[in-house]
Amino acid sequence: MMRKLLLLLVTILFLISFTPAYTTEESKTKEWTFPQSYYWYQVPVVCGVEHEVRTHLHERGFIAEEWSLGRSDGKSYGKPVYMIIVYYNKDRSQKISMMKLPGNPNVCLMYLTFDVTKEKPKKLPE
Repeated sequence: MMRKLLLLLVTILFLISFTPAYTTEESKTKEWTFPQSYYWYQVPVVCGVEHEVRTHLHERGFIAEEWSLGRSDGKSYGKPVYMIIVYYNKDRSQKISMMKLPGNPNVCLMYLTFDVTKEKPKKLPE
């Protein structure tokens, strides 16, 4: 009886050692790292009370179409530290991004761009 139990245990350990490691899709993704030559930069943004900013965007025909989370240390498994909401106008020719911080009644508009296209321009305008 003891011999069968020992043989069973050795067999299980042998099989486990040849079983491929379990990996999630997230762990297969290479983590984002910043080269040492990169630096943080202060960017101008326009901020206001969230409901006022949303009303202002809505009145100008912008609709929220994308939501994404920024996570601590730029790691996919980090704690959520902000949300980005991307708004487009009706014909998708203009786009504006809003940043929302947890627990903050204000939001900030980061950029407003024009001539939005999915095709790469042949050259940048002068």
